[in-house]
Amino acid sequence: MNTELTTHGTTRKGLMPEDLFHFRWIEELSLDPTGERVAYTVKQADASANGCQAHVFMRRLSEPAAERISSGVGVAGAIAWRRDGRRLAYSWSEGGRYSVRIWSLDAPLREVPVEGAPLGDLNWSPDGEQLAGVRWTEQRREEDSGPRSGIPAPTIKVIRRLRSKQDGVGWVHNRFSQVWVLHVRTGELSQITDSECDYAEPRWSNAGDRLAFTAVAREQNVDLGQGQIFICDVPGGTPRPLLPGWVGQSRSPAWSPDDRQIAFAGHTHSAPTNRRVFAMPYLADVASGTARPLANPGPSHVFLQGSLCFNTESALERHRSW
Repeated sequence: MNTELTTHGTTRKGLMPEDLFHFRWIEELSLDPTGERVAYTVKQADASANGCQAHVFMRRLSEPAAERISSGVGVAGAIAWRRDGRRLAYSWSEGGRYSVRIWSLDAPLREVPVEGAPLGDLNWSPDGEQLAGVRWTEQRREEDSGPRSGIPAPTIKVIRRLRSKQDGVGWVHNRFSQVWVLHVRTGELSQITDSECDYAEPRWSNAGDRLAFTAVAREQNVDLGQGQIFICDVPGGTPRPLLPGWVGQSRSPAWSPDDRQIAFAGHTHSAPTNRRVFAMPYLADVASGTARPLANPGPSHVFLQGSLCFNTESALERHRSW
């Protein structure tokens, strides 16, 4: 906040545009599975880059000070703890180069290069050998013609859907957020989904043989445009809906310890819907493809997506906000 000195002392002025560069805020927060450490990202505007910087900080809950574990001038995000709490993965972007960095309790920092686009929304496989994530991937249409020799490439933007431009991303056009799997040891990337949907929230089953994730169509007048959960065998499987014929929204999947159930946030209002339709917790039976609500919907209940988890006794824990 800017101040100025007057004959009556120091007075406070209004907020100036330059003050925004001094703001720092926590964007992501993740407690390790052992409950001993917390990792979080701190973001700050960067005037010289006409963008932002974000770094990862680590703190033992028994100690007062935090340590910054990311270095360089870039953007960190998608923090994800390995299930034993001994490693932390995060996405790193710096100067047009992308990688996944892996911090470890007992080994030096490791960096796995990722070509083309960053890998975000990370989730460790149970064996700690793979990371599922999402990245922007170009989707070619059969009717699209490629560049021709001697003819300048067109600069016209063809807008097919309202969601062709997205907050924090910009123009997406024929790029879609697809699910990929990174093999940590080799650095090999395997694409899991390949369709005109934006996928998010990939979550490994506890057996490590399936992934659950959310698919969102660009069209907003269909139920898939609100978000639907799909599951896929890995490797080699084809994505299939968790709840065939589900009318409404289903997001934020969380596997039960025996992989027989998936908890999720959702509602049963057909598209299109407005912003006053709130998600509530549901429990799906994977084998039958059916679901039941875990709470009675009420006008004052707002369910916080992404806050579902199972404890070790397979009981579902959920958090609601009013």
